[in-house]
This record gives sequence, structure tokens and C-alpha cells, in this order.
Amino acid sequence: MSEQILNELQLLTAMYEPVDIHFHDPEVLNLVENCIPISDSVSLSVRLNEEVELDIRLPLGYPETERLSAHCRISKKTPASVIDRNSVQHWESKINNDLLHQYLSAKKSGDDGDQGEDVPNILGVIQWCNEEFEKQPVPKEQNASCKDNYTSGNKSQKNTQPGSEQLCRIWIFSHHIYNKNKRKFLVNTAEELDLSGFSLPGKPGFVCVEGDPSNCDEYWSRVRQLCWQKISLIERQLFPPSEIIFENKPFEELHCDKSAFIKFLEERNSSSVIKEYLGI
Repeated sequence: MSEQILNELQLLTAMYEPVDIHFHDPEVLNLVENCIPISDSVSLSVRLNEEVELDIRLPLGYPETERLSAHCRISKKTPASVIDRNSVQHWESKINNDLLHQYLSAKKSGDDGDQGEDVPNILGVIQWCNEEFEKQPVPKEQNASCKDNYTSGNKSQKNTQPGSEQLCRIWIFSHHIYNKNKRKFLVNTAEELDLSGFSLPGKPGFVCVEGDPSNCDEYWSRVRQLCWQKISLIERQLFPPSEIIFENKPFEELHCDKSAFIKFLEERNSSSVIKEYLGI
């Protein structure tokens, strides 16, 4: 991969605050900050504004032989009361399938028919998105502020209805978890997605998160994209709020031996899930 990707990522990190850029592999940021050439594919997300995030993947052959891929989506941090959920799917489909796809796949040729130099790059895609959002704004609910007040006023009532919604819990096994950047990634990503649970570094390593089902799935999607010797999803459980294990406590990294870890799980009636991975 040429140095162009390094230059583009350095410009990108200079343009945006760190909180608005998420590299799926946190080690990529270290390479960018230390001006070290990148020799693998790169996946990242950029928060373009308060409502929209852009997922970008730079393949191994970018930019010489392969083009980048990109996908716009409504940010999970956007309050549900502000977005017109009935129109979001149509908006995302139009932006990605009809417009962004055409932009990325179009070949800008000169008079002689050869491909020109205006092949889409990261900053060009971001500029295109910002211009397109002015023409195709994210659909909003009418009287959103009123609805937001109504939702806020009824939040406690909604949460007191047992079984009104299902939560999710996922268990992840890794051959080992030692790398400090990966350990930080596991904690920060759980916090970002508002998930409770734990990670246990060492060999073997384990991770458990629970919370909103879509956020749990997003967590696993991000974690599995890191470079692991072996990692697998042990189990995905759906359950009512009454069966929550971690009681909405912050995600934590555990530091304990095998016996203390088993006791930790037994206190939560969940040791059976991973006993076979510990040879018990």
C-alpha cells in the first residue's frame, strides 16, 4: 500500500477530534501518529455531524488497484425522538445505493478515455457526503422537541414495565488477550456502546457484554475485526431486563486468577457458559 493512505489518514486525524474517529484496529492510529507506512487494509468510522457516521474501508490494494468502500448510517448516539425512524431506511438506501454507490463507482475519464486522477479518496468522499446531506437532509420528526419532552417524561414509566423489551448478552473467547491497545479497545468500545460486562485478559481471554441487542452485535462486529490468533463468539443470549447480570454497572477489566474468576461467574449464575474453555 502506498504512502497515500498514510497521508490521507494524517489529514483526517488533523481535521477531526479523536472522539469523532474510530479505527476498528486501534493499532492503526499508532502507525498514523508515528508516520509508519500501513501495509494492511484499514476500516474506520468517522462521525461527520451530530446525526450521521461514515464507515470507510480501505482495501489492501488502495489506491493503486482497488477503490475504497463507504457506507453512511444514522449515528446510534442520535436521540430516537429526533429522527423519523419510518423514513431513515429509505434515506440510507437512497444515499448509499443510489448516490454514494454511483459516486464511488464512477470513472472520471479524460478525452482519451483513460481513467483520470480524480478517483474517490477519503477526504473527497467526506466532502461529497457533506454536500449531499445539504440536498438530502436526515428526515426529522415533526415537533421533535415536544416528542422529546414527552419521551423523557415517560422514561421511568417505560422502564418499570417488566418484559417490555429484551436485552442481549454475548460471551467471547480469545486464545489470549495481552495487547494493551486491544485491552483498551475492549473497554472503550463497551463504554461507547453503553454496554455492561467485563473483559478478562490473559490466556485464555474472555469478554462478556450485555445491553441493547444491536449494540452487542455492533460490539462483536468491531472486536472480531481486530487481528486475533483465535477469537469466537461462544454464545448470544436474549433475556428480559429482570435477568440482567451486571445491573447496568460500568464495563470493567477483571484482574483475578482462575478460581476467583469462577467464583465471580458463579455469583452471577453464569459459570456454565465457559467452564469447558477453562478445562472444568
